[in-house]
Amino acid sequence: VVAHGLEPLNEVRKWAVEAEHTAKGAGGRDALCISVNPRSGAPIRLHGKWDELTGPAGLLIKMVELYARDTKAVPRGLGYELRDLVERLEGWPELDSSLSQLVLAVAKKKECKDDALELIQRHAVNRTSIERLYRSMMVARWFARAEWEARGDAAQHTD
Repeated sequence: VVAHGLEPLNEVRKWAVEAEHTAKGAGGRDALCISVNPRSGAPIRLHGKWDELTGPAGLLIKMVELYARDTKAVPRGLGYELRDLVERLEGWPELDSSLSQLVLAVAKKKECKDDALELIQRHAVNRTSIERLYRSMMVARWFARAEWEARGDAAQHTD
């Protein structure tokens, strides 16, 4: 669980229990759930099997590396736009075959860098992988921000 330092510890512990249940529900043993609970807004949860090659851990690490290296590699709101796209097309199963093309079109329109576009294209295979992709983007920004702050260059990354 990632939470603000001023959050009451009993709330953070409750969120940790919820994250554990989410992880076990998502994959049983060797599953992972990262829950980011911002001071304002809804929690963001990324979950799946720990050892999957395209699972949450590997994808999250790649996203954090992209963000930490270049804040413009993946535009700030892209994860939220992809989430909105997937949610809006929820009741349209006939569009599922076009969903990956729509995701790539949105990423190109938002002017993602080439290495980010390649990562998006590789992981935008179906609805489930696209959900993992946008959740990874949303969570990665929090970890990248912590990395910037640890290096002392957070002022350069005012997003």
